[in-house]
Amino acid sequence: MSTIRAYVFSTLILTASRCLVAAANDNSTQPDWNNVAVISRNTLPARAHFHPRDSFWEACNYVSTPSANVHYLSGCDWKFDFSGAPSAAPAPTNDTSGWADIPVPSMWQLHGYHIPQYLNIRYPFAENIPEIPDQNNKVGTYHRMFTVPEKLHGQQIRLRFEGVDSAFDVWVNGQAVGYHQGARNPAEWDITELLSLTGENSIFVRNYQWSVGSYVEDQDQWRLSGIFREVVLIGFRQEGYIQDYFIKPELDAEYKDATLSVNVTVCGQAKSVSVVLLDQNPDGHEKVVTSARKNTEGEGDVVFSIKVRAPKKWSAETPKLYHVVIDVDDKTFIGQRIGFKKVELVGKDLLVNGKRIIILGTNRHEHHPKTGRTVPEEFMRKELISMKAHNINAIRTSHYINHPSFYDAADELGFYVMDEADNESHGIDSKTGFVKPPDWTEGPFPTNDADKFLADNPLWTDLLIDRARQMVMRDRNHAAVTIWSLGNEAQIGRNHKHMADWIRATDPSRPTHYERDVGHPLYAADINSRMYSRPSDLRDIAAKMDTVLILCEYAHAMGNGPGGLQDYVDVFRTEPGVQGGFVWEWANHGLETTASDGSKYYGYGGDFGDRPNDGTFVLDGLCFSDHTPTPGLAEYKQVIAPVEFVFQNESACVQVVNHNFFVDTDYLDFSWTLSEEGKPVQTGKLSHITVPPQSKTTVEIPINRPDKLSTKEHFLTVTAALCDDEPWDAAEPWLAAGHVVSTMQGLYQPSASTFTQSLSGGALSRTTTNGAITTLTFHTGSTFTLDATTGHISWTRATAPLLLSGPDLGFYQPQTDNDSRGSYGRAWTAAGLHSLSKTVSRVTWPNATTATAEITLAGSGSATFTNTLTYRFFANGVRVHVAGTPSNLSVPSLARIGLSWTFPLPRSGTIPYYGRGPGESYPDSHAAALISHFTPSLADLWTPYEHPQENGNRMDVRWAALGDVKITMGEPWHFQAARYAEPQIDAAAHPFQLGEMREALVVRTDWRRMGLGSAACGPPPEERYRVPVGPYAFEVTLGVAE
Repeated sequence: MSTIRAYVFSTLILTASRCLVAAANDNSTQPDWNNVAVISRNTLPARAHFHPRDSFWEACNYVSTPSANVHYLSGCDWKFDFSGAPSAAPAPTNDTSGWADIPVPSMWQLHGYHIPQYLNIRYPFAENIPEIPDQNNKVGTYHRMFTVPEKLHGQQIRLRFEGVDSAFDVWVNGQAVGYHQGARNPAEWDITELLSLTGENSIFVRNYQWSVGSYVEDQDQWRLSGIFREVVLIGFRQEGYIQDYFIKPELDAEYKDATLSVNVTVCGQAKSVSVVLLDQNPDGHEKVVTSARKNTEGEGDVVFSIKVRAPKKWSAETPKLYHVVIDVDDKTFIGQRIGFKKVELVGKDLLVNGKRIIILGTNRHEHHPKTGRTVPEEFMRKELISMKAHNINAIRTSHYINHPSFYDAADELGFYVMDEADNESHGIDSKTGFVKPPDWTEGPFPTNDADKFLADNPLWTDLLIDRARQMVMRDRNHAAVTIWSLGNEAQIGRNHKHMADWIRATDPSRPTHYERDVGHPLYAADINSRMYSRPSDLRDIAAKMDTVLILCEYAHAMGNGPGGLQDYVDVFRTEPGVQGGFVWEWANHGLETTASDGSKYYGYGGDFGDRPNDGTFVLDGLCFSDHTPTPGLAEYKQVIAPVEFVFQNESACVQVVNHNFFVDTDYLDFSWTLSEEGKPVQTGKLSHITVPPQSKTTVEIPINRPDKLSTKEHFLTVTAALCDDEPWDAAEPWLAAGHVVSTMQGLYQPSASTFTQSLSGGALSRTTTNGAITTLTFHTGSTFTLDATTGHISWTRATAPLLLSGPDLGFYQPQTDNDSRGSYGRAWTAAGLHSLSKTVSRVTWPNATTATAEITLAGSGSATFTNTLTYRFFANGVRVHVAGTPSNLSVPSLARIGLSWTFPLPRSGTIPYYGRGPGESYPDSHAAALISHFTPSLADLWTPYEHPQENGNRMDVRWAALGDVKITMGEPWHFQAARYAEPQIDAAAHPFQLGEMREALVVRTDWRRMGLGSAACGPPPEERYRVPVGPYAFEVTLGVAE
């Protein structure tokens, strides 16, 4: 018996047995939604996702052309009733007077029915495994009338739901159709006999917020409910139709030729089945590569094994797709795009088409800021194109199967997809007190109490195997699917082994993954997985394993971060056995809502009255909630760029490294720029740079007359950009020619002098003292004051204010999410670094233009900073030298060491500077920020994180100009300017709570500052990115801008 036929038979028997068990256990007290033995009632077997077509060429265009055999019941308003519990929900009826309208698909909470609730780990209901409480299990009841289009008359008519969260019963024309749980899994019924073809029909759906399946749907996301994907009627030709198919493009051992294995399950009285493989010509027309036809007698499996010579291979770099068209009796046609790809585990290597690839991926939840998990296809496709534009090559569908259209887009655009079953039970990780039933037998894997509730409990075996089955049966024909994942944070036990075994028996062509399977050897999965390990620990972990290591989550991208991406990628590219990972995660999950002042903002846990909640932890993506890139995504793009430039010290020779595995660099144009103190002085293009995959070559930049360059600092920048649109033959290319793939920079010539300004003395016209205030007035028009009680100075010139006040020595920053959720922020707060008290013990004047202030800053307890500030005043500026020593302070790192100042707002509204940009940069996150001359607006210097926090730092700054004042430090330094003070930022939960912008500018000139890390759920900054507690000394110069 073939695999598909055996599966169909066993599924029907298993479904029937489950229903019998449910009936035996029910006794009218155990509804299906509360019965672990009932996965579904009357549903048809899981199958590949397809819609039958009426013609060959319509099947070829199945992705873009709707089928005439499909009638959408969604895409419009249905009638809706909301109940507080299943017992209060209405019985099936056509009397919906008084019911509201609700769009389908959608999530009810986003239409005012109950509230969205964000939780990471905890269950949103009173947990009592394996039962769900009736109380507060909200119910949304849907109803609509419809007629069956004439095209479907005479066909088998199926009712298909692509996704309903969490479970539902359905009736048609008052007759019970069935039940289904599995929030992200489809359900399909044959309703032919229940329909009227001449009049109106009714559909009635009772949608339960929670079901027993919710115990394995505890994903870190908004808890939302509803019919959130499409609902369709599908017509199948009764005389003979395709029930399912499995297409396996199998490459030979040399990865040259292939066998196209196709297993087609037909039903009805089919007489023949044919398979055609087509390729697309450059002009867009399809050409037949090969074909085969077999006669058949009625129902059964029809198996093809077709030889294909030298097909082009599919990979994330070369997503070459072919079309397969299957037809029955030349009357029913199915189209499927396929790719010739071979995935293998060889030793400690994951191979695609014989090459060791590196996963440079991201985790992706389905999310839209207005519609939740109801994500329009155009929005999803823009997400994937943005990923492609940012050099991402892999996606983990965290932590459930995605909408079917996602896989079509991933096939086409080129992503290695880790397809993950809808299985997470994080909320019972620490649960104890499992009571073994009398018939309990221990599984083969040692488990703890938490494991025994679900993962190692035979009571849950069928349900969890079904989660794997639904995933594999629907998605196995997609080229992008590279790894099957058994779920996430769902403990470990015999049920994972059952899931993995079922997957291997059904589809042995792809390896399995499960992040809790970390033993040696692995218990259930094929791939070793970890979360949030330090880069420095990966080598040790990999050395102990005998299979490949992939980080299913790393570099938690919450708020301002993640830092340290370059360190991870360096390990991925150099360490055997470590083959990359998936950043957590793609986008913030904020939901658009309205503040009391009418402004829009993105809400997170607690903003909707949801209790309990996990607050801002839902804002942890490389994109903001509207899916525009954060600075973290720009950093990731450059760090994982497929082409790297290695600069040799003060040389025009540059090594070009091709990190691709399948393509050379001929698809790229290379250009270069030589800049003098940030301004271009020479540019050019580099031609004929062909670097094979996984190779490198050295080129020399043709700099014109290098001996005639000035003695100023010069940087050499090299850029790789697309030669052509990608793909070049597409009517609407994903990426346009000129799209930048990689840009890197090296120092070509250091400056012959430091960047410290020269200040001139000039004659004092007078010095006056009024109490604690000393005023110095120069003949040039500069007037300075020094306040002996605060150590602050001010500066005016020709009555125009240049500096309002400062400096204040600081060691703190408004806390990032990585600070506040990690240990560092708590340590700073405990030490009082956010609210240091200042004492100026003495101010002396060694001469008329030099003052020295002894300043002590005291934190909590006995923590102190003892400082000497020396001010030297000139006719055109001032130098402030700082020397200090901390004592009785125990923190793992200071946030920064530097000075804060208050400047008037620049009249131009811009702040020119020479340093890294154009975006923010930090010690462990600056690959995307090149050293150049920038003129950002004040708004450009502020990154609007949805949870306000430290942002906008620019590092390696040589100088910055605040109006008529130029700031230097004599060495590269850190610069930040904002219209909010630190306490405002720390206190604000949302941007609209920052309060009024100040009519002045808070400017930081930092000598040292800490990196970002990802300690919100991962490691803090590596030691070399920290600011140790110890003596410090530096100098800041403020001078008249030239």
